[in-house]
Amino acid sequence: MSFFTFLRFCAGAAITGLFVGHYVYILELVGCSYRTLAGKVQDVFWVIGACITVMTAYLVRDWRQVLLIGSIPAGLFYLLWRWVCK
Repeated sequence: MSFFTFLRFCAGAAITGLFVGHYVYILELVGCSYRTLAGKVQDVFWVIGACITVMTAYLVRDWRQVLLIGSIPAGLFYLLWRWVCK
């Protein structure tokens, strides 16, 4: 259990940099007049992801299975990346 806690800490520390970098990248792609709209549209996708996570946790009561289900999209993207970048 302590190794899991360590990994969650590392993920939390890494995600902070991802949030800031992603936000700045999105705002740099659009003009000054659309920056507020682009920031809010970006937030909508995070909210949709949080709602999907809540629904998954409601339907699947075991937290280990919820983590496994939540990691499936990342695994699929990794396999797709490995397949495309041969």
